[in-house]
Amino acid sequence: MKRAFVIALSWALSIGLLTATAATPPKPGSTCAKLGQTLTTAKIKYTCIKSGKKLVWDKGVAIKQELQKPNLMPPLSSINTDLSSPVIVAGYQALHSALSKLPSTPATNMNYLIDTGVDPTIVAFMKERIDLLSRFYLDSFPALKVSGKAYFYPNSNFSAMSKILKETLDASSLVGNIEMLDSKEARAKVEEGFFGGGAIGYDKSGDSIIFFYMGKNNSLKQLLVQQIFVHETTHFYQRAILKSMAPMTCWMREGQAVFLGMAVTADTEKNFTDFWKHVYSFGLVSNEPSMKNYYSYSENDWYEWLKQQETHLLFDCDPYLYYHTGMLIWSYIYGTYGPYKANEFFNEISKFPVDNTLAKEGIPQSSWKKAYEVVFGVKVDDDYRKLAKFIFDEAQWGKKNF
Repeated sequence: MKRAFVIALSWALSIGLLTATAATPPKPGSTCAKLGQTLTTAKIKYTCIKSGKKLVWDKGVAIKQELQKPNLMPPLSSINTDLSSPVIVAGYQALHSALSKLPSTPATNMNYLIDTGVDPTIVAFMKERIDLLSRFYLDSFPALKVSGKAYFYPNSNFSAMSKILKETLDASSLVGNIEMLDSKEARAKVEEGFFGGGAIGYDKSGDSIIFFYMGKNNSLKQLLVQQIFVHETTHFYQRAILKSMAPMTCWMREGQAVFLGMAVTADTEKNFTDFWKHVYSFGLVSNEPSMKNYYSYSENDWYEWLKQQETHLLFDCDPYLYYHTGMLIWSYIYGTYGPYKANEFFNEISKFPVDNTLAKEGIPQSSWKKAYEVVFGVKVDDDYRKLAKFIFDEAQWGKKNF
């Protein structure tokens, strides 16, 4: 028994020599004891190598930090809801469980440029929600370095904000966005209830830009007004993590922004349920042309639709169908795999280089499919079948209730 203990102790000590963590880093080129021995300090891994006839420490290699956060998903059997599926509520619950555990220190990476004509109550609400989402992303991506500017102007002064943006955006961000700003400015002049926002790219100083605008008839009593701040900030972090919007399909880009816009903004499960029903009914009662087949599609139709999105041009993401169906897909992802897995998904996509040729043509890149399999442990084509059924069932629920 004593001999066995000595052997075990010797083995443990040898392992300790081969892999160690130290407070003081070794000097590269200094002698070390055993070939292959490693020592990690300050996120740098040093290895004992052979140089000539000597064993010395190498220069060290920085350790890339991976996302390792728990995904504590509530059991679906514990969820009572009048929505179509407990999976939707599970996504909300898991997200808010993660949000409740965040460090309370405010994020400091956003600079706000607010026109004096904006209601201070709405400004305070905006900052609170942007800060909450920022702390969530920065907690998952501690090495992410991104600074931004958030503009917020009333419709009555939209032209002033538009002028600033046109003067300060970098050349690549101006492409296509001048026409967009002109179109919004024209609407702002004649529609008192016109509101919205945009994640428009970068300015000449390298800051990522988001902007918001509202009419005098808009208030926080309107659910769609509440969610716009998190919606556009989601795009802010999509771009920061991926360094481009190009790797995402339309449903990925807009659907995540819609889901998080509701889920992060709603501070109670009841509010989230109200949000869901409101956004849902909006898409169905607004006579939106892109939703005309929503009720009639079969499961197989949705399966084929999902496959088609892999090549659907990213210049055409505005039809409401991509927002609505994307919202459903992301509710499935958050409710099945959890919020930190969703963040790991984006982290995995970021490891692939952006194909600038495809990006210029507006063609989604296939890297997200590889990342999906790595992170979620299932091939996209296999999940397409489950997603098609999920969307079909949701549509039937909507047909019954709206």
